[in-house]
Amino acid sequence: MMEKRFSEIVLFEDIPDTGLEFHYEDLPGLLDEIPHCDPAGAIAAAVRLSRRGVNIWAEGSLNCTLTLSCHRCLKPYLFPLSIKYSYLMIPRDTGDHMKEEISLKFDELEVAFFDGISVELFDVFREQILLSLPVKQLCSVDCKGLCPGCGRDLNVEECVCEVVREESPFSVLKKIKYA
Repeated sequence: MMEKRFSEIVLFEDIPDTGLEFHYEDLPGLLDEIPHCDPAGAIAAAVRLSRRGVNIWAEGSLNCTLTLSCHRCLKPYLFPLSIKYSYLMIPRDTGDHMKEEISLKFDELEVAFFDGISVELFDVFREQILLSLPVKQLCSVDCKGLCPGCGRDLNVEECVCEVVREESPFSVLKKIKYA
């Protein structure tokens, strides 16, 4: 049976001038559609939403430990995440209100878009996790991976496969003599 997915929709009109804060101890379903990425415990998150004209300023934190699969040896490993984020959310419909210039500080240069009516916090938290995942997921920097010939884990044992080096199609260029 599939676990219930976290969902929290905040209407723009419900955000007071003083801002609105949310704190969560667990976010079920947040990683459901991310392959080879599972939570190793609870996902804790906090976010503060403030209105800035027609825009929303979002800042918060997210803490969790994920179980990822190493891209070289395929073994699962723990990946701790502690994320602090802040960005400006701009309505997708950038009509007349965008004709005025917006002054941003350096730490406000992160920009996201929302529909102008509401913000789905599930999307905010999920995006932060996706942006923080390593492009190359490795259990350790010096992971040797699997032997391409027999599939043995080279971190555990040496391989006895014969290394066959195919001749490069560019090897004929070695014969060219320069004048």
